Amino acid sequence: MSSPPATEAQIDLDREIARLELQLIDLKRRRNTLSPISMIPPEILSNIFFLALRFLQVDGDTLEDKVEPDVTKRAICAVSHQWRETAFTEPKLWMEVHVRDSTATKYLDLVGKNLRENQEVYVEARGINRNHLAVLHILALIKSGKTRLKRLVINASQTNVIRNILRASSLRFEETVALDLSYYYDPHVGGIATTQDIAAVFPHIRELRLMTKGLPSTLDVLRLPNITDLSLMVYHGFATVDIHQFFNILKSAKHLVYFTLFIAFEGTTIQGCVVVNRGRAPPPEEV
Repeated sequence: MSSPPATEAQIDLDREIARLELQLIDLKRRRNTLSPISMIPPEILSNIFFLALRFLQVDGDTLEDKVEPDVTKRAICAVSHQWRETAFTEPKLWMEVHVRDSTATKYLDLVGKNLRENQEVYVEARGINRNHLAVLHILALIKSGKTRLKRLVINASQTNVIRNILRASSLRFEETVALDLSYYYDPHVGGIATTQDIAAVFPHIRELRLMTKGLPSTLDVLRLPNITDLSLMVYHGFATVDIHQFFNILKSAKHLVYFTLFIAFEGTTIQGCVVVNRGRAPPPEEV
């Protein structure tokens, strides 16, 4: 049974309601412009937003936090309309991209849409298990958008996840200067990647932090001629041959300025760290 047609009086009331709703929207907008947040200059507002989203320490290490970065970003965006406007117009707010095993490609597409040409980008993919395609997706977006990937951190569940990411990528990032590769579960199926894998995708990296089952050969290190800062985390034992290899690397890899070797001895809780600095001493504020 169809409802009876609206009377002329009802139509007039509907029009009046629509007019009042528009008036209400306008009044809310005018009220919001008088709020304290709206009085903050856009430059300061963008800096507040940006600092609230920081997840890298001064030394480049990533802060471990149970709060997902994209969740934090959405929470801050909800503060006001102006903060949302700031988030979508300020380039530096998109310079750090965080990928997790739960990150959807829809979110990464949003990030890619807001990246600008020649913008510097830092990507941190942590806790990757099944979602390695998301890492490949953001790398493809960065390359297609002609942005510059300056630093990439990948922490995966297993070594083969990282190998798959490096070998599945047909891209080449000439501008990347820092790479950090690690895993949190070891199924004993080989190392993370060879220097050939790394050099094929990141030919000009200068800083490499790599978790490995043993020291790479001198030839492997020489395949990365631009490396000046090398940090190796060696697990599952450190034999006499590794000690000889350590000195061979120091002798042959003249391009190395900083060489940090972290050793976890198998079957014990003993850990050691060797730091070799062949450059100038850092100023006090960098220590």
